[in-house]
Amino acid sequence: MSEQQTVPLAAFTEAMSTILRECFETVSSPSMFLDPGDAMFQTLATVSSAEASRPAADGISNVAAEVNHTAFYIDVTLQYLRGENPGKVDWDGSWRVGAVTDDEWTALRDRLRTAYDALQAVVAEPASWAHPQAIMGGIGMVAHCAYHLGEIRRTLGVIRG
Repeated sequence: MSEQQTVPLAAFTEAMSTILRECFETVSSPSMFLDPGDAMFQTLATVSSAEASRPAADGISNVAAEVNHTAFYIDVTLQYLRGENPGKVDWDGSWRVGAVTDDEWTALRDRLRTAYDALQAVVAEPASWAHPQAIMGGIGMVAHCAYHLGEIRRTLGVIRG
């Protein structure tokens, strides 16, 4: 029978922080899963409010809704990681974003940045990872955010031709 191995908490939090930075800020060297320039904030910096407002097809969310949903998802995940109960969560409401003005688009990107910065602060706190459910939630959150980054990039590919 083999000994049980444990991952030092500092190694786990550093890994989570690094993979979140790659998803949102800039691709690491070496890259873990993105190509250079493909991180969330790098991608969103190239998007106009008109592009953010335009869905790739009928019945598909636009980029603005993807950004709003991602920020909302991070906010809810943060509540769980802090040991808070967010109560009934309006997931459907997080998608209700139509056409946005330049100011609204800037505000949405700022909201996502604020949520991401708060997430990085919570990831660094050892107490955030006291329960296995928090670890599963954190890993799921990375996958969820990466998925929506892919949806944003796919939508942009379609609307930009």
